[in-house]
Amino acid sequence: MQVLSQNHQIQSLNPQETVRSARVIYYDFFASLFLFELLEKHQTLLKEQSKFLMQFSLRDEDTQAFETIIALLDDPSYHIQAEYTRLFSMPNSPISVYLSHHIDGCNGGESLVMVRQKLKELSLILNRSQIKENEDHFGILCLLMKILLQEKQDQQANEIYLKAISPMQKKIIQSLQKCNCTFYQSVGQVLEGFLMLEESFIGS
Repeated sequence: MQVLSQNHQIQSLNPQETVRSARVIYYDFFASLFLFELLEKHQTLLKEQSKFLMQFSLRDEDTQAFETIIALLDDPSYHIQAEYTRLFSMPNSPISVYLSHHIDGCNGGESLVMVRQKLKELSLILNRSQIKENEDHFGILCLLMKILLQEKQDQQANEIYLKAISPMQKKIIQSLQKCNCTFYQSVGQVLEGFLMLEESFIGS
């Protein structure tokens, strides 16, 4: 699996392609926010994506959340990487973004095996020189969704969403909304709106 992130333009007049392009941008956006290596590299890209997505906010509160995200990305005194580490990477961090933690009660459980098997079936390999996380990490799953949607493998993307993202999304969103971090509270706000739309879109 190539770990690449780039801005996308929604140019197609085909409604189905427009929806797919929007989903690609959102998943790319969240992958950079939930993977430390990408968060370090993509802050300029994140600002561009935030400004773009804010024009098409799904809810009024999402517009406010995007404004907060942009302001903090522009603030050199605000240490987003430090907040990421505190929330997700420390031994006693308050938020787990691993599917196996939420499903199996421990990191590295059967859920991780399931995701690895799925990647193998799709002939995708995680580039360990760029990303160190396990394959059932929420950020990795967002990257996988982005790639599958770009390749128009909608059925495979929907399966990954239902089996790997949907089971842990509510707990992650609730934890983000309760966390003592303005930046990631705002990320949680946007994530909630987007995944509510995904649930209705994929479940329909």
